[in-house]
Amino acid sequence: MRLAFTLLIVVTLVGCERPGEDHGVTDDVRAKNTLKAALLELRLVAHDNKDRLNSISNLITLMEQRDHMSPLLTYGRSNIFLNPETSIWMGSSLSDRNEASECAIVIRRNTNDYVCVTFDGRVVKENRRPAQWCE
Repeated sequence: MRLAFTLLIVVTLVGCERPGEDHGVTDDVRAKNTLKAALLELRLVAHDNKDRLNSISNLITLMEQRDHMSPLLTYGRSNIFLNPETSIWMGSSLSDRNEASECAIVIRRNTNDYVCVTFDGRVVKENRRPAQWCE
C-alpha cells in the first residue's frame, strides 16, 4: 500500500504544471489559433447578417454583442485590423483567387511584427505592414 501511495505522489508531482513555463505553446501558435477562429466567426456573423452589414464597424459591433471579439482583444483594440471590404466578408464563396488570398484580419504584435490570416485560411507572419488599411 505504501509503495502504491508513494508511486501516486511521484506521478502526481511529475505531472504538475510548473509555473512560468510555456510548455511549447508560443505566441505564434496562440495568434494562429485566435486568427483562424476569429476568421470563421466573423465570416459566419457577416453571412448571417448580410442585410445589416454596411461597414466593418457594424461587423465588429455584431461580434462584440455575441462576445466573439474577446480572444482578439487580448492583443489590444488598436492592434487589430479587419479588411474593410464588407463585400468580401459577406461572400459565401471566394471564387477570385486574389480575393481569397487577401488579408482578412491583421494583428500587430510589435512594431515590425504582424500576423495575418487570409480569407482562404492561411496564416502569414510579416515584418512590415501587410496591407494599406492596417493603420
